[in-house]
Order: sequence, then C-alpha cells, then structure tokens
Amino acid sequence: MHCWMKQLLKRWILRLKWRGKLQLEQGCDIALQAQFEGMNKIYSHSSFGGILGYGSYIGHHSSLTAKIGRFCSISNHVICNAGIHPFQAPFATTSPCLFSLRKQNGATFATQQMFTECKTINNKGLFDCEIGNDVWICEGVFINGGIHIADGAVVLAHAVVTKDVPPYAIVGGVPAKIIGYRYDEATIKWLLNVQWWNNPIAWFRAHWSLLCNIDKLKAYYDKA
Repeated sequence: MHCWMKQLLKRWILRLKWRGKLQLEQGCDIALQAQFEGMNKIYSHSSFGGILGYGSYIGHHSSLTAKIGRFCSISNHVICNAGIHPFQAPFATTSPCLFSLRKQNGATFATQQMFTECKTINNKGLFDCEIGNDVWICEGVFINGGIHIADGAVVLAHAVVTKDVPPYAIVGGVPAKIIGYRYDEATIKWLLNVQWWNNPIAWFRAHWSLLCNIDKLKAYYDKA
C-alpha cells in the first residue's frame, strides 16, 4: 500500500474514532493511540501523540508527544523534543555514532549504549512532556523532554523551556525563566484548590461567563 493511501486510511480511522470530539486540519500526523477528551482541534501540519484534555487545541506546525490537560492553548510551531546529546565531561563528543547504538548517522562505531538519549516523563517513554490545565503556550516555544508545565502557566513566545514550570507562572526567554505570576499567591492557592477545569461539561455551558471575571468565580464558589 502506498504511503499516501496509508495516511488517508489512518486519517479516516481517526475521524471515525473521535467523531464529535476532534477536528483535524490537513497534513496532520496523529498517532493512532492518541486520546482526545473532546472539543479538541489540531491545526494543519501538526503532529501529536498522547492525551489531549477537553477544550484544548494545538496550532499549526507543532509537534508534541505529551499529556495535556483541559482548556490548554498551544500555539503554532510549538515543539517538544525528548532527544538530548552529551556535551560535557566525561564525554568528549556530541556525535551519537561514538556513544549510541541507534545509528542516527546510518552506522555507529559504538559497541554498547553509553548515554540515555531521550528524556521523558518519569523516564517511562510514554510522554515527552506533561502540560497541566488552563496553560497557554505561545508561538515558537521549544520544550525539553521530561518537563512538567503546571496548571495555569503561561510560556511566552520563542522561549526554550529547560526546567519545570510552577503553577500560574509566566516564563520567557532562553532559557525560560520566571518573570511573574498571573495572580497573587492566595488566589493561585485558591484556584489550585477549586480546580474549576474539572467541572462537568454542563457546568461550563451554564456558567462559562464566570471564567471572564475571577471575582465572580470566587463569589460563586463561596456560595456553593
């Protein structure tokens, strides 16, 4: 079977499997084992494998194998890559043909694996990174393998994320550093406690406007 036919068949399988939950644009490469909670969209020429929570989307030309929570906004050209090379002592080279059996060069001199080349979540290989709920990742962000981006975080455009990002932090730069937080400490603690994103879908249909005013959201939960 020709490659294009396999891709077409795979696309139809995904459309049928996730009908009513996932919208796919042209040129996407989606793993058959990927899971979608619903109200998800993946824009053109993006690749994805993992779990995408309710109300989350991925922009154009992005590539992630990740566990992504609810109501996340992943922009264009966002990449998570688990691959790493040694670049400090004791190694004297960064070339995998001298420490790896994987033959990235087409061949290798190594007779045993000398370096762990992929860093994934808990080193289990299922997800390259983990992204919480209500996270906004702006255009052109690069995320190292094994990274956790916690609930409510914002990653500014073209940042390189090399360390875990705490809840509701705003990070940016190369490498990414914390430049602020979305709310004060008490509000962050409150948001993490109520976890509004875990409400049933019917709740959002009835109360979506509360998410446009945090004071009204607090008042709602205080009355509950």
